[in-house]
Amino acid sequence: HKKDGEFKAAGVLIKSLQSNRYLFVQRGDHVKQPRTWAGFGGEIDPGETVEEAIIRELEEEAGYTNAVKLKKVYTFANGGFTYHNYIGTVWHEFEPKLNWENMAYIWCDANDLPEPLHPGIKEMLKVVKLT
Repeated sequence: HKKDGEFKAAGVLIKSLQSNRYLFVQRGDHVKQPRTWAGFGGEIDPGETVEEAIIRELEEEAGYTNAVKLKKVYTFANGGFTYHNYIGTVWHEFEPKLNWENMAYIWCDANDLPEPLHPGIKEMLKVVKLT
């Protein structure tokens, strides 16, 4: 949320425990960093916890309302901008019902990620090893 020039946001990269693959979405043409591959996420609303924001964004951007286990893996902070990165584990791969923010999705192995990656994901991968 915005407060005194601050902007706080959060996102999640979904991993299926059954297939050991990750879900990436390709950002649409009408958002920042268009056509890059990322996880689901967005701004934290006033009164929301980081985890509540992630659950809401998953529902809004993927139509996903089932159980997800969230694990915080990395926080990016620069000036007043903070982005909380999580890995969310689910049992089965699922077909996301994408909204206007994203144009495509792919489930992929940790060693075969789509290109071009979103700058935030690239930054996270400097310190987080996907397995």
